[in-house]
Amino acid sequence: MRWITVLFLCISSLGYAQELFIFSEPASTMPKNAIMFRMNSRHYADRSGYYYKLNPELGYGLAKNLMGHIDGYYSNWALPGGGWDAVGISGKYRVFSQDELHRHKRLALTGKLIYSFHPLPMQWMIEDGNTSMASVGIIYTQLIHKLALSGKINYLKPLQEWNTSNGEVLQWQVSSGLLTFPLEYKNYKQININMYAEYLGQQNLGLTYDIDAPVSHAINHDLGLGIQFIMASRFTTELAYRMNVGGNMERMTNSMYYFNIEYMLFR
Repeated sequence: MRWITVLFLCISSLGYAQELFIFSEPASTMPKNAIMFRMNSRHYADRSGYYYKLNPELGYGLAKNLMGHIDGYYSNWALPGGGWDAVGISGKYRVFSQDELHRHKRLALTGKLIYSFHPLPMQWMIEDGNTSMASVGIIYTQLIHKLALSGKINYLKPLQEWNTSNGEVLQWQVSSGLLTFPLEYKNYKQININMYAEYLGQQNLGLTYDIDAPVSHAINHDLGLGIQFIMASRFTTELAYRMNVGGNMERMTNSMYYFNIEYMLFR
């Protein structure tokens, strides 16, 4: 019955349910030995047709403060008929926690490595398998009753031997999530409805590996809006829209729709 205890600790402060950001991630980590299955999907259309990206993800709680993920990326972005784009691994280590009743603070370090089979040259980089890269970042998250706030700074470096088209990028993310239903939280079987607004920015640092490529300091600003449904603190469904609101980066699309599902297994 150990998983019941873990589940109760996760939901007693509404902490875990409030911190499943759609476009970014919180500083909280999965409970030890918990398993997470997740399918992220991104969709957009332009004059040339309809495109999608599927990102199956497997996560595991390695220790109290440490979790790891394995990712796959499948799309019709690089291969018109559809195919596997990339694979990736990532980890997150929580370095600081402060817990109070219905509120807490978290600080974590993250790292990710992606190998792309079909790297696409572009200035705008997100960790979705279009570019081979290594990234490191730091996340701070604070939960205040029904409101979760989070900020992340992330450094992305394209790996020279795999893709020489992009410069290094600095990302920053500011995220907010609000529990809008239920109005009174009684037990974990209730459906949670969370509303999210997230700002995602990045700037090219002007460093490239190709001496013939022009140096770029292009910048980008995105806004993400979404709604999230959590059932029994295990199954999550998300619908979201991400749009460009400023900047001059070259990118494949100015907007995308997201549909994600996730299932958490406590052991």
